[in-house]
Amino acid sequence: MADNSGTSRYFSLHTDGIYLQKAPEMVVLHCIDPGTSEIPTVFVDTRDIINVLQASGRLDEAKDYELVFRNKEGIDYVRPLLEMSPKSGEPVMNIALASPKCHLRPNVNGSRAQAEVDLKRLQEEQADTAHRVKSWYEIATDTFEKLTNASEKFKAGDLGSKKDILLAIGEHPVLMNGQLQIQHHEWLIPVRKNAKRIRSELEKVRTEPQQIQKASEEALRTQWCRV
Repeated sequence: MADNSGTSRYFSLHTDGIYLQKAPEMVVLHCIDPGTSEIPTVFVDTRDIINVLQASGRLDEAKDYELVFRNKEGIDYVRPLLEMSPKSGEPVMNIALASPKCHLRPNVNGSRAQAEVDLKRLQEEQADTAHRVKSWYEIATDTFEKLTNASEKFKAGDLGSKKDILLAIGEHPVLMNGQLQIQHHEWLIPVRKNAKRIRSELEKVRTEPQQIQKASEEALRTQWCRV
């Protein structure tokens, strides 16, 4: 494989052949015209970097990243930041320091990337739980409002109010032999046993100063989730 450069400008430190499917084991540099620049040619032995990382116990972190090189045609080539030499079996590091053509990114198969995926999923689950708890709290609060003094409200209310009260209790109401039968919401059954306490706690929260009502409501939500 032959490659060439027509400039004597500074090149950032980089691994030659990073855009090849198989990185070369040996690179030969041949200068046709040294030009007039005084910029020196610098070589880096990445084994020194690997030794420093190994001594500090951070070598495994390098395995969680990969190097992306974008050529002139805009095609991306991806190589692990740290890989094993097929010839020596020793770890080697691919580098491209301060190059606009290259950047690091988490390895999609690395433990860091997996940890980020797990964290994102956990955050989404927590957000979903918080949303469901908030919705349940709002439903429960609305239901308690409708069922407070429900008998009096049902007798004095119009058809719409009566319908709201019945729907708050359950579903499939049936009038049979002068008696109203209705299938209770399952979540109301354990709540019914604690209705007096919950209603008392709700009224207490509503009498508190505005600045602490929100915190008290959050505490109530947590308690009601255990009912």
